[in-house]
Amino acid sequence: MKKLLKKSIGVMLILLTLFFTFTSCDETNTELNDGVKSNLEQSSKESPYCLAAYESDNRVFDIDDVTLTFYYGHIYGKSEEEVEYYRNHEASYPSFDLYFEDENCTRYLIRHVDENFISTKYHFTEIYDDNRDITDVVFNYSETITIPKELFLKDRGYICFMLCSTNVKAFEQKERIVVHIFVWYAKTEYGVIIYNQNEYFDLYSSFE
Repeated sequence: MKKLLKKSIGVMLILLTLFFTFTSCDETNTELNDGVKSNLEQSSKESPYCLAAYESDNRVFDIDDVTLTFYYGHIYGKSEEEVEYYRNHEASYPSFDLYFEDENCTRYLIRHVDENFISTKYHFTEIYDDNRDITDVVFNYSETITIPKELFLKDRGYICFMLCSTNVKAFEQKERIVVHIFVWYAKTEYGVIIYNQNEYFDLYSSFE
């Protein structure tokens, strides 16, 4: 009787182990198969003047090919006339540089752009609900960029994507960061996993 009881308990333990193993795998695979997006869905009453965002249909990449679609833009005018007004009275960025920055604050130039950022090309439009709350943004401009593998310095952390320029309306002609967004990542056996900020802190805040 004791042998039968021990055997039954052993079988139950094996079954429980298998159950939790497969459940964990399913949850992990579900998480890894989802895409990722950050800053494309807004929830606020006030308009951001400038904004950056990113997304991908995948969130797991080989470290040599972490490729995301980046969006960036401003809200200064939908028409050329409106844009010209803001260039003359509010802000004007006649050219700009795109960078990645690692956690050591080392910048990696993506490229220099000889275009005025305050233009209809880089405008974004806000989407409102019935209460006049911003629920979404639609960017005129996006581009696909691969993050250099050298920027993934740690097992997990962040890389900053930024647009820097000189505001010709500023009192001092200093470079300023116009828009930026953090790309959060973790290196695992699956590859480099990309998260938005909320996802990252939900998973890793207790380890930081």
